[in-house]
Amino acid sequence: MKPFLKSGATILLTPSGPWQWVGWDGRLTISSAMHALHLSDAAIITEADVPAFTLLAPRQYTATAFADTPGTVSNAIFMDDKPTLSDKIKVNGAYPLLLTTTGTFTCLCAFPSTRLIPGGAIPDPLLAKSGTWKVIDPHQQVLFRKSAVPGRQEPCVEAQVAQMSHKEKIMAAINKSEISDALLAEIDVEALATSIVVVGVVLVTLAATGFGALVELVAAALLLTGAALSGYEIGSGLAHLADFYGQTKNATTCAAIEEAAGSFSTAVAKIGIGGVGAALSIAGAKQLPVKNILAREAKSPVKGRKAIKGWLKNVGNLEREQLIKDLKSADFKVIHEKGGRTVLQREGKKLKIRLDPPDNATPNNHMHITRGGDRETYNIDLKKVNYKTKEAHITIK
Repeated sequence: MKPFLKSGATILLTPSGPWQWVGWDGRLTISSAMHALHLSDAAIITEADVPAFTLLAPRQYTATAFADTPGTVSNAIFMDDKPTLSDKIKVNGAYPLLLTTTGTFTCLCAFPSTRLIPGGAIPDPLLAKSGTWKVIDPHQQVLFRKSAVPGRQEPCVEAQVAQMSHKEKIMAAINKSEISDALLAEIDVEALATSIVVVGVVLVTLAATGFGALVELVAAALLLTGAALSGYEIGSGLAHLADFYGQTKNATTCAAIEEAAGSFSTAVAKIGIGGVGAALSIAGAKQLPVKNILAREAKSPVKGRKAIKGWLKNVGNLEREQLIKDLKSADFKVIHEKGGRTVLQREGKKLKIRLDPPDNATPNNHMHITRGGDRETYNIDLKKVNYKTKEAHITIK
């Protein structure tokens, strides 16, 4: 029999469509207002309680295209999926919620998120936000195993694994891996999981045909940090990372999560956490999930023509602040900053790098590399190009 939910149970609210929570993981504690039936001194939650669920406090969000300033939602309307309720008993005419119960929610924005533009801001026009919810903790502690590493690992609940998202399975496996607590503290586990979900299918595809160029690019990235690894070591690490993606995607048991944790541990042992982050970033992830590993170990990723060419290949994956930080580490100084434009010049040199916001000619944030004015402009391969060509406008985040 599937477990009932008791007051104090936790559900996970997942946005549907182009929006996401900010500063909140979507976990919400729910309770019964009816108190019609008790189990172990706690009220069972029924479908009659669902309309009374509340966000408890205002929550921030951003819409994908309006993400510069977060907006606020103050409450939500909850509904359950009727077929997922218990059909065994009724409590005052209402069916109880189970561990496998799911539902939907809709919330209205009290304040919309905005996209900043020169001279003002554009608010998110879609004020109604919707999503789905599922149970992640029924508040029946008898189902939980003790954590092997208190304070680091959440207990694995066998009945929940099949209901977890791929991202949640990845996070659970990383937390169960053998990497040290100190190293784990350097990782943004959620960002790393998101990157693996996005890029993992690329790794799986490459694993079938050979990692080829990816091995060389990861080797070059690691060399900047002083780590010289063979192509065989890197290829082996990438293979274990691809296995990790597949194992977590297909996991339906706690044993499968443990097996995936082993693959992640091996991947990190082969190429280091910096190598994992570099591989994901080069393969196409939109963010480098390792907080300070590469930046901390490499004094500057943009000193020397060879180094800057490798760095330029990855600029599309770096945040603007990280670009500026990297350039400053290579003796570039900000010489102009106004209206979203930042110009940096290397001390004692004529080389300039200009970071520009979207304009009429280029719809994205972009970068120009020039020497001695716009007449001498370079592309991402440091080859001279005409300033007005698309190659001269290098896309950045």
